[in-house]
Amino acid sequence: MGFSASALDVKKGEWDFEIYEGPLDPRLVIDYQNEKQEFLDEVTGRTYFSQMLEPAIFDLTQEFDRYIYPNFACSKHEMAENIEYMRYLVRLTSIASLYEFYRQSSIALYQLGDEKSCSLNYDGIFKSCKPKSKDMKLFIKRVSDYFPDIVDWGKYPIKLQTDRRFDLVNYHPSLVKILNKSFGGDSKSSLIKSCQFVKSEIQSLCSEEDYYLSAINVEEIKKEILTTSAYKIINARGKGEACFSRYEELTKDQVAIDNKSAEIIRTALKDEDDLKVFWFGSLREFDEKGITLVEEKVVKQEPKIVAKVEVKKPKVVKTVDIKTIKIVRKPKPEPKKPEPVKEIVFSAFETAVLNYEKSKKQTEVAMTSFKNDYKFSKKTLERFNGSLRSYQTRKQLSKMKRIDNLGSLQAPMSLTFIKYLIDYNLHQGLYNMTSILGNEFFVINDLEGRSRPIKIVLDNNEETKFRWKIWVTQTE
Repeated sequence: MGFSASALDVKKGEWDFEIYEGPLDPRLVIDYQNEKQEFLDEVTGRTYFSQMLEPAIFDLTQEFDRYIYPNFACSKHEMAENIEYMRYLVRLTSIASLYEFYRQSSIALYQLGDEKSCSLNYDGIFKSCKPKSKDMKLFIKRVSDYFPDIVDWGKYPIKLQTDRRFDLVNYHPSLVKILNKSFGGDSKSSLIKSCQFVKSEIQSLCSEEDYYLSAINVEEIKKEILTTSAYKIINARGKGEACFSRYEELTKDQVAIDNKSAEIIRTALKDEDDLKVFWFGSLREFDEKGITLVEEKVVKQEPKIVAKVEVKKPKVVKTVDIKTIKIVRKPKPEPKKPEPVKEIVFSAFETAVLNYEKSKKQTEVAMTSFKNDYKFSKKTLERFNGSLRSYQTRKQLSKMKRIDNLGSLQAPMSLTFIKYLIDYNLHQGLYNMTSILGNEFFVINDLEGRSRPIKIVLDNNEETKFRWKIWVTQTE
């Protein structure tokens, strides 16, 4: 029913008929099924106030989605149970991503001739960490156990002073893009700045003194965590994704990751490369089951030889009747059993050498046994991956071939170095070696302290199913 505006201002409740001024809209709404007809005003009037009020007062969609629904999807108990681990995973993913950037910066500086400003070693990056939580302490310990990070240095040639065509973008396009955007100066100075920045961020994160509380402005962090084995911990009740979404909602108003770090992390997570140090911090599932993934050396205890002490019997005084004396016959000593001859075990390489000397035919080295014959110490790995890394490059190999005649009978190649390259899949270094020295050259078995030069064939082709293999072809 239609009423004047003045009447609405002064009267409430029922209205007198004489005030009625007629319908605002004379159209009829006809219900043919129930044989009813009404003015459109009457139909509109039944829902008029609710339509006016609901959008402003009763629409709780946003509040429901933000505060009520998350409690159904991830309960308060489940949230409390996982919140610290989710925070840890945000830190761990950030550390692993920043480390990838630091690693590329270190390689790039090495190519520019600077090996010290951004060295790729445990002490320079993680030793200053002061972790507080159990998970972070385990992560730092495991990284220490497994460092160094082995790099295929043969992929990255060192810039020559006369080489004007050398450009870092050919080797590190993502790195150069970030350097140009976030760090000023020439290539070398910007790399040093970026290294110092990233190192500081990593040390803040591993000391758990960072402000990386919310990762909502870097969506890739959540996507990465949900694809890792560590996700199983927060998803034990099937509420992992919902709990992580609730965690992001709770922390989104907190201090977020700054723009430089966000860009570095986002780029690292978009690349196809693995986050090399993430694995060391994502093993809680195995820790809770009591499974140790770190290889432990078992030291065999030699049996202790205890000297046999003979107890002297007291002498018998012969003062008794002779009939009481017993004659005791000593049993004949049993013949001593010959001590077992220790079997001499030869390494896979020396076995191939012996077989060659018997047959005088080219003999293949059993590569599976060759790999298991010797485990590199951490000190040896650091030397090959550090001070001797340039020996994987064509430049250094060419120099040693030209000056020292490397690979000849007089200057054989180190078998230890070849094994290191094969064990750690440093293919470019191996290809560089065979390219400069050829597939056939002399080696010395310094793994076992041998001094005799042995000629070998080293190859990786279709016939070997593209796996590195060694054959002994000559002995001296």
